[in-house]
Amino acid sequence: MSNLYSLIEINHGGQTNTDNELWRWAARPQLIARNPSPEKTLERAIVKDTAEWVNQIPAASGLVANCDERHMNVDLARRCGPDWFEFVELKAGPFTDTPLWGAFEILRCGMLYCFARAHRSRLYLPKAQVLMKARQIDLKMLGPTEVYAGYSLAWLGESLDRVLREFSREKFAGGLTLRFRFEAFPEGFRWPEDRPRLNEMLATRSRYTFGGCSTSGPAPEIPLFEASPLRRESA
Repeated sequence: MSNLYSLIEINHGGQTNTDNELWRWAARPQLIARNPSPEKTLERAIVKDTAEWVNQIPAASGLVANCDERHMNVDLARRCGPDWFEFVELKAGPFTDTPLWGAFEILRCGMLYCFARAHRSRLYLPKAQVLMKARQIDLKMLGPTEVYAGYSLAWLGESLDRVLREFSREKFAGGLTLRFRFEAFPEGFRWPEDRPRLNEMLATRSRYTFGGCSTSGPAPEIPLFEASPLRRESA
């Protein structure tokens, strides 16, 4: 994890960012209004139908010149407590990317957050005050249970969670803890058929255990400060 973070430091080169939207905390459903994919219509509905989610948070906007940063946004985020947040990479639909790719996408955003947090005194972050005060951020790959079919990634989820905790606590001297887990909507969730029950489906998300089904009931809270070939080819 330290090596991944070091690559961001090297690639950045020390310049300041040129976009004041970096790590913006605001809902922007209009950013994906013209995208008809199941993944984006689900994301848009989550933001529009609830009062607590924001979307498309720029994680690298303006950090590197002449670079396409559109795929370095946090799909969805929610404030779980005063200084506790979850960042979600959402996957849905028959042609979505793999959960493995989703895990590394949200991991990348987590490392970019650490970079912004470490350099916030010299970066231009006028809309990021809310996120820069976080003490815990849970990184999550979320989708219907079918996106996990055929994969056995419990080992990866456990390893990422452990390594992220160790890295963040060492990097920020206990001032920030990063966690990771794979999550799924309840078994049988269908989009867009389940839009009338979307709030219920979000509230009963659960950790995906890769044992053929997700754990029953809502995802357990993660205690604060507890002691590419990866992509699926489109048809």
